[in-house]
Amino acid sequence: MCEEKSISNEHVPPKCIFPEVKDLGIDYRKSPIKVPSCDVHNMRKSKEDEYLMMVLTCSITNNRVAMNQIQTKILRAWERNPKLAALLLRINKPIKSNGQSTLAFKVDINRFNRSLDWIVRGLYFSQHKKKWVTKLRIESPAMLFLEGSDAMQSNQILKTMGATVSQVLDDLPKIGENPDVFWYQMLHNKKNELLINMMFFGGLQVLASSQP
Repeated sequence: MCEEKSISNEHVPPKCIFPEVKDLGIDYRKSPIKVPSCDVHNMRKSKEDEYLMMVLTCSITNNRVAMNQIQTKILRAWERNPKLAALLLRINKPIKSNGQSTLAFKVDINRFNRSLDWIVRGLYFSQHKKKWVTKLRIESPAMLFLEGSDAMQSNQILKTMGATVSQVLDDLPKIGENPDVFWYQMLHNKKNELLINMMFFGGLQVLASSQP
């Protein structure tokens, strides 16, 4: 989704997020959502897609499909290029979540949100056959604040926001042929206001909304 001439298609979300049949024996790439794209755009996005895949897959709230993706595809990628693991885990902190010991890592939030912005615009184009050209706000309750005096308050706000959006869009269909990996809901009203609820691997929620 860019201003260049479209000569190919890109997957929305990126194809790499969806597990390969050889790893799990299940086809999680059925009926992919595709939108027009140029080859230059696709080539430039490849590294961004890889980073997005790692972040989305590694959330502790995710399902077993995500865990299998980590143990197969992501480990292979890290073995081929150890710098990928270092990129993701270079700043990390041991924490407890729901009584379990785990590792929190610092996410390049601008990079993460940029990739999700591309996804939202692709989903909008796929559904409405026109581009969304105005600014979007991206939030994820899974992106927790661990430092700062207002960290707990900020995390609670995000949690409440996620629950509220889920409730508001509850009657809308969840779109996506591979819901264990990805589904979304979209509300676009006559005032040209947009609200999208996305779920990755059954546990990582991402919200997108139009800006005034």
